[in-house]
Amino acid sequence: MYYKMYTYYKMKWFLFMYSLPVRASRERIRLWRKLRDLGSVALKNTVYILPARDELYESFQWLQQEIQKIKGEALLLKTDTIEGVKTQEIIELFNQTRNQDYDRIINQARVLLKKIDKTAPTESHKYEEIKRELHRVEQDLWTVENIDFFGAPLQAEAKRLLEGCKKRLKGVPRRTEKLFQLNKRDFLKRQWVTRKRPHVDRLASAWLIKRFIDPEARFVFDSVGEAVRGAVPFDMTGAELSHRGEDCTFETLLKAFGVRDRATWQLAEIVHDVDLRDNKYGRAEAQGLEVVLRGLMALYADDQELLQAGLTLFESLYLALKRRS
Repeated sequence: MYYKMYTYYKMKWFLFMYSLPVRASRERIRLWRKLRDLGSVALKNTVYILPARDELYESFQWLQQEIQKIKGEALLLKTDTIEGVKTQEIIELFNQTRNQDYDRIINQARVLLKKIDKTAPTESHKYEEIKRELHRVEQDLWTVENIDFFGAPLQAEAKRLLEGCKKRLKGVPRRTEKLFQLNKRDFLKRQWVTRKRPHVDRLASAWLIKRFIDPEARFVFDSVGEAVRGAVPFDMTGAELSHRGEDCTFETLLKAFGVRDRATWQLAEIVHDVDLRDNKYGRAEAQGLEVVLRGLMALYADDQELLQAGLTLFESLYLALKRRS
C-alpha cells in the first residue's frame, strides 16, 4: 500500500494510451494481462492509469517497446490533473478494482474454512491438501497487496479470514513419524559431516544448524560420515538426521530441535519441493531456487566456498519470507 501516508491532492499519475494493429488479438490479450498485473485501471478502453512511481514508469516503458515492435502505437504521460476527473474518483476506481480481487480471496478463504470444519482429525492427508490450497491463496493475497496502492476496504477482511484458516490449522499433526527430540546444548561447537557437493537439502540444513542450533558449527564434506571422528552426520545413509518418512533432512532437523519459527517452516516447504520433487507444497519459489543453486554449483568447485555462498542465499531467502509472514 504505497500511498497511505501521502496526501491525495499531491498525487501524480501515469497515463498510458495505446493502439494495436487490428489483427493483433493475441497481443491485445497479453497486453491486457500485463496491465492488470501492474495494478493499473482503465479510464477508457485503451487509456490506463497508475500512480507515478519510478518502478511503474520502467514497466510502462517496456510495454511501450513491446507495442512498437508489433507496429502499434503507445504514449506515456505524467500528470497531476485529469480534466473532468477528481483525484478521489480515481482512488475509488482503484479500490473498487482491488476489492474485486479481495472478494475472490475472501470466497476462497471461506471455502477453506468449511473444508477444515468437515475434515476429521485423523484425515491428515486432507489437511496437507488444505495447507497447499491455503498457501496458494496466501500467495494470491500477497500479489494483490503489492498492487493495492490505496488500501482497499476489503483487504482487512481477506487477511482476517486467511489468518483464521492458519489458526484453525495450527497444531494439526503432519504425516510423518514421531521424531526423537534433541537438545541444542548437546550440539554446541560440534563438527558436522555430510556428502560432498552439497545441494539444496544439505546447504539449507547447514544454514539451519548455524542459524538456530550452533552459530559456531563447522562442516566437512566426505563420502562416509565415520571418516570424521566425532562429527555429527546429516543427510547421509544411516544418519538419524536425514530423510525420515515424507520429510527431507531440513524438516527432520526442524522437528528434532523443536524450531518453531514460522518463516523457517515456510522455507522448509520450498526446500522439500526442490529436494523431493513431489510438489507436496506447491511452492512457487522452488523452481527459481533450484536454478540459482545450479548456478552456484557451477560457479564454486570447492565445497567450502559453495557452502558459504549457500549460507548467504538461504539467509536472504529466510529474511524475505520473514518479512512476508
